[in-house]
Amino acid sequence: MQIVTLRFEPGDDVGELGAYWRELQEEKGVSHPMYSWEWMETWWEVFGEGRQLLVLVALDGRHPVAIAPFVMRKAVMNRIFPFRRMEIIGTGEAEREEVYSEYVDMPVRPGIGHQVARELADSFLDLAGEWKYEDIVLHRVRPDSTVYTAFQDSAVAKRLSLSRTSDVCPYVALPSTMEDYDRQLDKRRRKGIRRGIKTLGGIENIRFEKAETLEDGLAVLDTLARLHQGRWTAKGKPGAFASSRFMTFQRTFIRRTFELGWPELWTLRVGGETLACRYNMRYGSTIYCYGGGMIPHKAGVGVLCHYFGIRAAIQSGAAEYDFMLGRQPHKLSLSNGTRELVTLRIARNSVKERLRQAVCGVFRRVKRLRPSQGTDST
Repeated sequence: MQIVTLRFEPGDDVGELGAYWRELQEEKGVSHPMYSWEWMETWWEVFGEGRQLLVLVALDGRHPVAIAPFVMRKAVMNRIFPFRRMEIIGTGEAEREEVYSEYVDMPVRPGIGHQVARELADSFLDLAGEWKYEDIVLHRVRPDSTVYTAFQDSAVAKRLSLSRTSDVCPYVALPSTMEDYDRQLDKRRRKGIRRGIKTLGGIENIRFEKAETLEDGLAVLDTLARLHQGRWTAKGKPGAFASSRFMTFQRTFIRRTFELGWPELWTLRVGGETLACRYNMRYGSTIYCYGGGMIPHKAGVGVLCHYFGIRAAIQSGAAEYDFMLGRQPHKLSLSNGTRELVTLRIARNSVKERLRQAVCGVFRRVKRLRPSQGTDST
């Protein structure tokens, strides 16, 4: 097994990496649209400015077995400590324009890639001094993923500093019929859905339609953005579509993958009026719920959009409807399962890291003391 290093600056031709990635993708070594080459190539084109792409590829002859693709940038922790940071490609954008990639992983050849991934992780961590990075952050990955297990095990063996945060992704393991799904919902949610449908004039008055052409899909995205921004700006918040780079990313990705059948852009209409839009992605037998926009309405059109989306997924033969990250009540009430996503940080045992940990420890102790101090002074 040979390990080769690839380095790219913004604007470089990444065709060599793309060829390796697509080969593993075609071998089913990629299981989610957000770590497909189409997603990653788009991300690098839109967000690569100011970053360096550093990749290790394990080769069996001329064929890839596993890829460890990381991007280096400058980050600041706790508003004080600057770090040269490695993040898996597709993550680490500024919060105001973040595309929020989830389930990101290392492309690996099925069957043998996991053992090689550990070798890549060992090599990557050993290069910290040469590449002059100070920490690695794996954002929103599954704890059973190749990238998480390989890098955590390697970091533990090398006695590096690790920290972890987690959240959940609600999902629906889809039954064979909508009637079976309805029976899984609690009484309150079923009643709310029936009331919402009645408020909109009954099921026969509602149109839930998927864009069938690229032009129509992009038009739905524009409408979704307008509805989304309308709700968030009314709350005094910028909204995801306030970023031009966020919108550029979405339009580029949709153009690249529409013919593959991945983007599904839906519109909920009543009497010719658009009440809500959804942007989902279909990959394999799973529907991933990426984003939506709606007008405020007493019928709860956001929940109804998901409800009709689940119905369409069942009719299409999908196996799962994934709400993606977040504990929002509507997601939990419509789902029948959850899975964990974690963010793992691995840091070198440097003076800067020890100082950062000490300062954070002081802040935590002060925060715990504040309530009792306030009580004593009254």
